[in-house]
Amino acid sequence: LSAIMDKMLELCNDEKNIKHLRTDIATLANNIKYRLRYPVDEDCALRMGAIYAFVEGEDPNTTEDFWTARKVAWAKGDASQSIEPDPDLYAFFLSIGVPFTPAWKVQSHILTDMNYFKTRQENTEGMYPQQ
Repeated sequence: LSAIMDKMLELCNDEKNIKHLRTDIATLANNIKYRLRYPVDEDCALRMGAIYAFVEGEDPNTTEDFWTARKVAWAKGDASQSIEPDPDLYAFFLSIGVPFTPAWKVQSHILTDMNYFKTRQENTEGMYPQQ
């Protein structure tokens, strides 16, 4: 949330971005609103997506917390390890975390915010400065 708020302030102070300001701020505000409503769901979906995806060197026959934590750090960023957040990887993990988790898939017909996961990458791209 802090990173999103910093981006909002940056956009507000960018005098060259007046044309897209309302759209950019609205996208970021919707991201904040969703995260405040479902903070645990998003983090859980991110972790599940990280578990479902395998990286080079990881044994696909076992699930180890070391690898899950490492992949989540790559997606979210980790200042203590000097790892920058990767919005595309974050969106990728979310996009597979929800539909491939059976407990959520069964309930997907009643979820009203599934569109959030479908448009997550577009919203994330909206956080980048417009050129």
